[in-house]
Amino acid sequence: MSEFVNKISRLRFFSIDWLLFFSALLISIIGLITMDSFGEAGNYFSRQIIWLVVSVLVFFILSQFDYRFLRRSGMVITLFAISVVVLLALFAVGQISKGAQSWFSVGGVSFQPADAIKLVIII
Repeated sequence: MSEFVNKISRLRFFSIDWLLFFSALLISIIGLITMDSFGEAGNYFSRQIIWLVVSVLVFFILSQFDYRFLRRSGMVITLFAISVVVLLALFAVGQISKGAQSWFSVGGVSFQPADAIKLVIII
């Protein structure tokens, strides 16, 4: 029995800050209710529900990984260096959209690297 308890206690599921999680979930649900009260939300409302469910699933999947490996590796420095190079490349080959040169256009697909780089900065 104690072996089973040891395995369960090693799961990172129990080390989640539940107060923070439920607070963020409550704010998201209040935002959905407010969005639905506008009346014309329709398609946007269902998309937001889908993205909320996807984000909660990603949260629980990523919370199972031990992030402390980043301290022991050169991963953070490598990610930061790549981010700086990508942002500098925007000046050279970035597409101007609505007055901002913040988009890459490769083929017929455009993407904004700043959003992904925000995550690197947080790490």
